[in-house]
Amino acid sequence: MQISQGQLNTLAYCPRRFQHTYLEQLSVPPNPDQQAALTLGDRFHLLMQQRELGLAIAPMQRSSQEEAQIYDAVERFLASAPEVLRRDRVQFRQSEHRRTLPLDSFLLTVVYDLLILEPDQAEILDWKIYATVPSPAILKDNWQHKLYPFVLAETSNYSPEQITLSYWFVRPHVAQTEAPPTHLKFPYNRDTHEQTRQELQQILMTLTAYLHQFETRNSLPQVAEGSDRCSHCPFAIRCQRIRSSSPTNDAVPSLDEIDEIVI
Repeated sequence: MQISQGQLNTLAYCPRRFQHTYLEQLSVPPNPDQQAALTLGDRFHLLMQQRELGLAIAPMQRSSQEEAQIYDAVERFLASAPEVLRRDRVQFRQSEHRRTLPLDSFLLTVVYDLLILEPDQAEILDWKIYATVPSPAILKDNWQHKLYPFVLAETSNYSPEQITLSYWFVRPHVAQTEAPPTHLKFPYNRDTHEQTRQELQQILMTLTAYLHQFETRNSLPQVAEGSDRCSHCPFAIRCQRIRSSSPTNDAVPSLDEIDEIVI
């Protein structure tokens, strides 16, 4: 079973949500705001990948305000990140670089937005299209922060002290003068590496037990009842944590009150 940082985050957040999302492969369409954010992120990553491949990223004509915003965000980011542009001393660099690591009957899988390898150091770069920049504590608690450098150290000759993880936060919805890209860089070390190994072994052991439980009971544990996580979860009704409200006959408008939709 391939395991990504997203799956580990979901498992740690709520085992039942992990069940619905990955074991039962249920999905809930994102709301318009979420979809817009996902689209912006996908476009930004695609343009950065095109640049690494040597392809032109400037369109002949910017057909919409959204397109103009994302291209301006890329240009603003490149102007603020000279180390992303440099290629001296670099022996390897690749966009969307994938690595896998077998561990305890699982295959840990990571995809780096950009990996830069030099003779004496390695840097993992990650682009994020966020409205606000999370605190370092929140970033460190995320499984992406733990898994990305761990897999690189385990699958290369670099020591943990030679590895860094850099985040670039880009906000395309505001003016350039108001929101320059924010750069957060985190060094790695042996102590953190061994701590991550222990955490991985623990959570994978838990996942193994959950998978056996799912085979026999078709059900994984839920978070404690009353948790605020349920109020933001798309599976809250399915888990019977939020009651589905059925409108009464009085609440249903008549056909005469419904505006016609022109197609």
